Amino acid sequence: LGQKEGTVENMEALSRAAKDLGSSTQFTAKQVGELQTEFAKLGFKTGQILNATEATLNLVASMEVDLASAATLAGSTISAFGLKASDTQEVVDVLALSTSASALDFSTLTESLKNVAPAATGVGKSVQETAALLGVMANAGKKGSLAGSQLRAAFIKLAQEGLTVEEALKQINSQSTTTEAT
Repeated sequence: LGQKEGTVENMEALSRAAKDLGSSTQFTAKQVGELQTEFAKLGFKTGQILNATEATLNLVASMEVDLASAATLAGSTISAFGLKASDTQEVVDVLALSTSASALDFSTLTESLKNVAPAATGVGKSVQETAALLGVMANAGKKGSLAGSQLRAAFIKLAQEGLTVEEALKQINSQSTTTEAT
């Protein structure tokens, strides 16, 4: 919006958005306003809040979680991966897909991302790649903080050895092919 935060114009824009979304979604204007407040607590500016609100409401509906938790997950994921508020819809879609297409649920995904996100960004892994790997791990019985910690350790180890995840998987596949042949 280009104006200082907390101006009357910004407050009116947020209020207008809350009313609009309150009348066009399953959420009330009050609930939308509370969601906007959660984003403000996370350090989002007015324009970022406006960009993130509707996508986060979709996350809440798809994952059946409370607004504050969804805002925290979406906001912290965006921040941890160095993304922009305008990327919220894509991030929310990835998070929702990772829970619907794997054994991950909201709480295990939240715990996993909290532990792995810094290392993932440090080695150049996207939120999409990271969520997919966490889904594979969850399907194998590794969930929550354990999965996040193990994936973080793997990312760090691979980076120290100068390998990508793809190169490591190719090595594992070639070793298992060699072992099966003997």
